[in-house]
Amino acid sequence: MSPNPATNPAAKVTADLDAILDRFTLDRGSREPPYRQIARCVHDAVVRGELPAGIRLPAERDLARRLAVSRATVARALNELAATGLLERRVGHGTLVAFNRQSWHAGPTAGIPWGAILTALAPARLPTAAEFPRDAVPSDHSARRSRIAAALGVADRDADSIILTAGIPDATRFLVAALVRSGDRVIVETPASAALTISLAQRGAVALELRSSPTLAADLERLLDAQPAAVLVWLRTASRLREAGARAHLLGLTKRFALPVIEEPPRDRAATGLLAFEPHDHVIRIDDGWLSAPPPLARLLRPLATALGLAATPEG
Repeated sequence: MSPNPATNPAAKVTADLDAILDRFTLDRGSREPPYRQIARCVHDAVVRGELPAGIRLPAERDLARRLAVSRATVARALNELAATGLLERRVGHGTLVAFNRQSWHAGPTAGIPWGAILTALAPARLPTAAEFPRDAVPSDHSARRSRIAAALGVADRDADSIILTAGIPDATRFLVAALVRSGDRVIVETPASAALTISLAQRGAVALELRSSPTLAADLERLLDAQPAAVLVWLRTASRLREAGARAHLLGLTKRFALPVIEEPPRDRAATGLLAFEPHDHVIRIDDGWLSAPPPLARLLRPLATALGLAATPEG
């Protein structure tokens, strides 16, 4: 008699994995190598909670047979996921899911000390009027901020999380002024915008370049291991870290290191970017005319935005 998934948790997970593999098809014509496609499939199933921590995956040869690839291809995919901490490979015990989704959601980013990160700007050190022209800044109408928050569709991002700006360069200069001190190390995905490059240089910060590549998520992990003193990760508009299979890796890494992530808008302005993927309590999104910050940070940024003229009509 076959195990009943309703009464046997292991049988249910096996059934879930079968369903996941049934949905997965290797794109033989893709520029993404097969091992990366396999890793992405398993990765997404784990971070979505479809494959819980502690479950054992099928043997390499069984997966290879099912996916019609070599055993070496499967091994490379699983080894890559094990290197990120998502899986655990034990000799004689197989491959186990090591990622605990509940622990990830309750991880350290809820305790990011936003107040300590925020730079205390004296009036004499505020950016000049030329950098933040008041007459170019829209009024901070609550109705507009509510519409933006509704379009984002993120549970904890209401109108109070939205700060209106005159554009992406303004938001960039504002966040660098607010969050970066002289000598701080900022991981910047390249090529970076001129506004970001100039703002960091004027601030006296050190930009650590993260070059776009097919192994961008792994490159970021190595950079974070080598630069534990980094204070921010800044993603460009066309970031490859938003690609399927990389978003959760990025968020997991930065959550582990308790690093805020600033993301410029995706190519598709209707997309929510990283904010579509939980947890997002350490993600700051900038776009054309607004930025969205986690509520604890937004409460601290709003008075500074008012002082800079970004919020032309302060609200009570």
